[in-house]
Order: sequence, then C-alpha cells, then structure tokens
Amino acid sequence: MLNSIWQFHHATLDVGARAARRCGVAVGLASVAGDIIAEAAPSALLTSLEQTGPVVSEVNTQVDQLRGRLQQVKPYPEPSRDPFNFGTRAVPKPASPPPAPAAIEKPAAPVLPELVAIVGDAKSARRAVLSAGDDVRFVKVGEATGVFVVQSLSADAMVVDQTTGKSYTVTLR
Repeated sequence: MLNSIWQFHHATLDVGARAARRCGVAVGLASVAGDIIAEAAPSALLTSLEQTGPVVSEVNTQVDQLRGRLQQVKPYPEPSRDPFNFGTRAVPKPASPPPAPAAIEKPAAPVLPELVAIVGDAKSARRAVLSAGDDVRFVKVGEATGVFVVQSLSADAMVVDQTTGKSYTVTLR
C-alpha cells in the first residue's frame, strides 16, 4: 500500500511539473520537492512514516487535553474598568451594610402630680392638695411626693423639681 501511495504522489508531482513547463512558468518549489521525493526510495518513505507515529500520538493527546479545557466553563470576571466613565475610579462594594445606630430613646415624660387645691391661712404655711387616682395627699414646700420635691407654692400653681434636677410648674385644674 505504501508503494502505491508513493507512486500516486510521484505521478501527481510529475503532472504538476509538466503543466508548469507548458505554461511557461519557471519550475518552483513544487517541482523541486517532487524531484527530491522522486529520488527517495520507497523504503525511506516508509521509515519516515514510522517515525512520525509517536509525534502524531503526542499531538492527539494534546488535542484531547485542549478539548477537555474548552469544556470547562470559567465564570466571566467582573471588569476592572468602566470604559463609559473616564477618570472615575471603581469604589469597592462593602461586604455588608454598616450596622444601624441604636435608636436613642428619649425618656418618657414624667407623670406630674395633679394639683387639686392650695390651702392655708395667715397663721399656717400653705399646703398643696395633690390627687393620684383615689389617693389625696397634702404637701408643703420641701416635702417629696414620688420623684418630685415641692420647691414653691403660689396662689394658683406649684413648682416641683425632679430628682434629675429638672423643674416643672403644675397649675390648678
């Protein structure tokens, strides 16, 4: 079979060389190569084909490896530049949003005592009559009721201080 391949190859190159001569074209590389192959013996061609076997198997192995790598799909990397925004730098996104600041609760307004009346005469000190639900209390200046201390009494109001130092004015209802 190898002998028939050599004969076919030789005949093809010989026809090509004759066609080139008829057209007036100088014999080129093809005819030179044909002459070199024509001079080579069929046994030399057989030897060179046997020597290419390991090279061909190595190339086939590399092709299989490349096909395997092509089948592995890699994720597309995020682009590092934005061609539409010239001169701006990409700001890295934070991994997680910063924690929300703790809501500062204002302390609830204190429940002021209810001033029902202010009693007193010329001989005794004035007293405030305070109501807390069903309970009624009589207090004078300097006395405490709950978290409040009575600071002063007038004809229609009293001033109380909370233990935190804040003052409130309570009027008659």
